[in-house]
Amino acid sequence: MEFAELWELGSFRGGHEGVDMAASLSDELRDRIGSQGPLTFAEFMRLALYHPTQGYYATRVPGHGTDYRTSPTVGPWFGRLVARELERMWEALDRPDPFWVIEVGAGQGDLAAGAMEAAGPLWDALRWRFVEQFERVQDWQRRRLGSAADKAAWSSRLGEPPAVAGCVLGNEVLDNFPVHLLEVTAPGCTEEVYVDTSANGFVECLGPLSEPALKETADRAAATPRWSTSSSPPTCCSSSVSPPSRCRWPRRS
Repeated sequence: MEFAELWELGSFRGGHEGVDMAASLSDELRDRIGSQGPLTFAEFMRLALYHPTQGYYATRVPGHGTDYRTSPTVGPWFGRLVARELERMWEALDRPDPFWVIEVGAGQGDLAAGAMEAAGPLWDALRWRFVEQFERVQDWQRRRLGSAADKAAWSSRLGEPPAVAGCVLGNEVLDNFPVHLLEVTAPGCTEEVYVDTSANGFVECLGPLSEPALKETADRAAATPRWSTSSSPPTCCSSSVSPPSRCRWPRRS
């Protein structure tokens, strides 16, 4: 099954620096697949979204003029409602000072800006830490907060700062984590989806599991009755744990 690339050619339309990264990233992925063999779906997704200079989220974030919006980017009300809940948490913890909000995947910082604006009695104690790996996006967040950026800090990964009193917050972020994609192809057989190249672009195909840690999940999936006896599934790949040099068959759509 052929599938569209996960980015658009052209410049980012969000008022930030223009980017035209898609073609070079596509070429880099093709070269890597050509030299190393098919990539797992998880690795392909990671590079498409989080390549350090050309990944989707290294070059754009949700908001006005971009590919999509999330609730905080539509207006300030989502952030104001979050501020009410943060105040309740602060009260439940006996008003620690500082009270830290650790936000993962904050985009331009719209949620933080809305919540800080409506912080009320929490304002003096409130501190906000963004977990953001891209410096370009960190700069956009600082500009979005304005003077409130003095109450914020930044980390490139979750777990870097010491333990704090507060909460961890993420809005529409879990669905952007790279995932291994497995498919039950026959009774008792689960295989992993890889991404290979073809004359027409990128193509999904099947191969053996890439990591031993996937075996337990794969075995559970394969043990669930779901295969139609009227179908003619392909012979299962070897159960060895290693990426294929070339996928043996395309994934069935």
